[in-house]
Amino acid sequence: MNPLRKYTLKGLDPWRIFISWYKRKKESKEMEFEFIPILIGIFMAFIDVITFSIIKFVSSNELKLLSWMILPTILYAAEPWVFLKGLQFERMYVVNLLWNVLSSVLVTLVGIYYFGEKTSMIKNIGILLSIFSIFLLTASEG
Repeated sequence: MNPLRKYTLKGLDPWRIFISWYKRKKESKEMEFEFIPILIGIFMAFIDVITFSIIKFVSSNELKLLSWMILPTILYAAEPWVFLKGLQFERMYVVNLLWNVLSSVLVTLVGIYYFGEKTSMIKNIGILLSIFSIFLLTASEG
């Protein structure tokens, strides 16, 4: 028996319906960019932002108790499950690269704008190239 059956309406699984719709759209080449992998990458990147921000607060003694490290540990442990869902929409290397690049860009922006960390011109160019790579990774190949 499907463990999600109790959450579905008359046995319809909305997640499976959405996946089949998305795959049909992808196969019909109606989509120019793959938005679901970007959303999954953004979700995973936000987990990283929260996780790394808490770690930054603990390391700078703004959060005095080491027990705050429990939250980043739990959040980070959830990422493989999100990654697994991402594999239903895109190949492993694309999901991984989107996660890594989006996480790097978002964590960098939080570091610069929230924590006041400094950057250089060459690193700014690297950030821009990272953002450009997101568009390359999600462009349709058809």
